[in-house]
Amino acid sequence: MKKLLQNIFSVGNIYRNGKKFKVITVAGLKIKIHKKSKLEKLLARKYDPNLSLKDKKYIIEHQFEQAIGYKPNLDNPKTFNEKLNWLKLNYENSLMSVCADKVRARDYFLEKTGAAPVHLVKQYGIYHRPEEIDFSSLPEQFVLKSNWGSGLQLIVKDKKSLEFEKVKNMMESWLKKESNHYYYSFETGYRDIKPMIVCEELLDFEYKLEFFCFNGKPEMFWIVFDDKTPNTSANFYSLNWEKLPIVDHYPNFDKLIEKPVYFDKMLQFAQNVCKSFPFVRCDFYKTKDSFKFSELTFFHWAGLEKFEPEEWDYKLGEMLTLPASQNGEGGQDCLSDRIQKENSLQTKL
Repeated sequence: MKKLLQNIFSVGNIYRNGKKFKVITVAGLKIKIHKKSKLEKLLARKYDPNLSLKDKKYIIEHQFEQAIGYKPNLDNPKTFNEKLNWLKLNYENSLMSVCADKVRARDYFLEKTGAAPVHLVKQYGIYHRPEEIDFSSLPEQFVLKSNWGSGLQLIVKDKKSLEFEKVKNMMESWLKKESNHYYYSFETGYRDIKPMIVCEELLDFEYKLEFFCFNGKPEMFWIVFDDKTPNTSANFYSLNWEKLPIVDHYPNFDKLIEKPVYFDKMLQFAQNVCKSFPFVRCDFYKTKDSFKFSELTFFHWAGLEKFEPEEWDYKLGEMLTLPASQNGEGGQDCLSDRIQKENSLQTKL
């Protein structure tokens, strides 16, 4: 009778390719149960404010390994990507929440550069809820975007074709905690931003020019063409306008780009806004006869994109001198000590 019942319903384990799986047998049919990995369990908890530093490090290490192909050394980082991920765990600066906010960053830019408002993209409105938007007052073309996300935007080229309820539902999702870009890979700065919806002009620009600033100083830049995947292409340049042999996410382009007459002004603006940060990318739009500020980015590709050739990941890493960690105990070698202290504190509690 017992054996009969086991054939009808039972729970047990089976081994396949050296791995153990839990199996439920129902009326002779064996059903393999998926056992969540540690990473899956931690990702399910990524919105938990009590998620430990050790668990964040575990998630970041695995995201890095999946994206770039090797496990990063976050206790003694050497490459640019490793150092960006070290900053996620060790460095916070309240100004990052100001500058990562697509609303407040504009005022910061004007304050630090003394630039005229003409160097900002025109905004038609800032809203806390989709219901606040009066679409009848907007022009036929515009852009809607989230102030705390990455890629959360809608380009509207013909207002008459909008499905308003569908668009409102989409914007509602932008305001939810799950859309805060911090939770993608713990990019410090996004976490404390209050969500809003921004409506701005649909800008006609030629390309983006984005300065890579290390320890308060612009060192290089890249030019990004088209900005509409899959046709986007990009080249890296030294500040002397010499093309650098780097491929990063986008393929290179062959077009010869002339140095804009106001390049030095853009460079000075980038210099003014980058002084307070170990790394920041200062982005501009190059228009037909001028330029406009775009945004400030603290974690280029979230620190999860390969450089080709790989040696440039190390070269850019050498440009970035890491600050003391937030516990004030020195530079980049102290992450493991912080985790040990955190574990010790949790044990006492």
